[in-house]
Amino acid sequence: MSTDKSKTIIIAPLDWGLGHATRSIPLINYFNSLHYKVIICSYGNSGILLRKEFPQLEHITVEGIHASYTKGKAMALKMFFQLPKFLKAISNENLALQKLIDKIKPDFVISDNRYGFFTKKIPCYFITHQVFIKAGIFSILTNYLNRFYLKKYTEVWIPDAADEKNNLSGTLSHGKTNLKIKYIGPLSRFEYENHKEIKYKYTAIISGPEPQRSVFENTMTEFLLQTQYNCSLVGGLPDEENATVKNNVAFFSHLNSGKMKELIESSEIILCRSGYTSIMELVSLKKKVVFFATPGQTEQEYLENYFTGKPELQTGEIVLINGVEKRVIDLGKLKQFEFNNLKSTNLQITQS
Repeated sequence: MSTDKSKTIIIAPLDWGLGHATRSIPLINYFNSLHYKVIICSYGNSGILLRKEFPQLEHITVEGIHASYTKGKAMALKMFFQLPKFLKAISNENLALQKLIDKIKPDFVISDNRYGFFTKKIPCYFITHQVFIKAGIFSILTNYLNRFYLKKYTEVWIPDAADEKNNLSGTLSHGKTNLKIKYIGPLSRFEYENHKEIKYKYTAIISGPEPQRSVFENTMTEFLLQTQYNCSLVGGLPDEENATVKNNVAFFSHLNSGKMKELIESSEIILCRSGYTSIMELVSLKKKVVFFATPGQTEQEYLENYFTGKPELQTGEIVLINGVEKRVIDLGKLKQFEFNNLKSTNLQITQS
């Protein structure tokens, strides 16, 4: 890849929880190291987070999909009824991108799960860990639409290892496809260092769209306050900067990447959603974890089962929450993966 300083790149992550934004951070750092001009197109809490992480970069707000979740398990049905709204948002994204291209003339675009950031004018790359989406009874329709849009991109970049036996996303991104794909290796904001002194028995990391974010936060708060251990909770609210202590629990509304890493390293067991970005980051730090899939979110349900079902990760520890036994697994027992190894994965930007 050229290190021509004149190159300009648009990076556009989806605002669906914070995972798409946080896994964009190593990519942004990589292209910054090549002296590219990086322009971040984001919105919502993801935009707030990235503005705080990269105040020196240019940020442009481009609205995208705003999904409404349910408090129950009928997530697939809820998403189906929002399909017209999603398609309209994708169309609006695409119109906004065309205007941006005419105005700032970027050399290429990287979209993390924003389906409207494609054009024939310049190379466009789509980042996803879901080439094969699991959506229950709506899987056929969902995968048809997924392939329809992914074919519009120059290449699909999968943040995982190519090895079909040793990977982090399982059958979500491994299988036969006629799409142009490249496995770029897992991404993480964090780099493993020597063992840190343990300060907290449990740290709960809250994430995801409402109302499930608040549901999970309330469940974790109740559990942590009932334990006899020092614990902490991060609320996943980048627009707030609050830190309080109640009894045995330290509460943080949001932490930047450096402080988040310190907190995770000083915690014995992490309690979090089984989102793919969370998995990548906790694998990179070799942590013990209890996963809680968002009810009805089939991708997270698959990933929770995928990891908790691995015999080699079992610790024998059980956490009882709301009368449900949850397994503690040790991600440090996984075969080690190379993270953020973007240079050696031979990312090639095709010239238009």
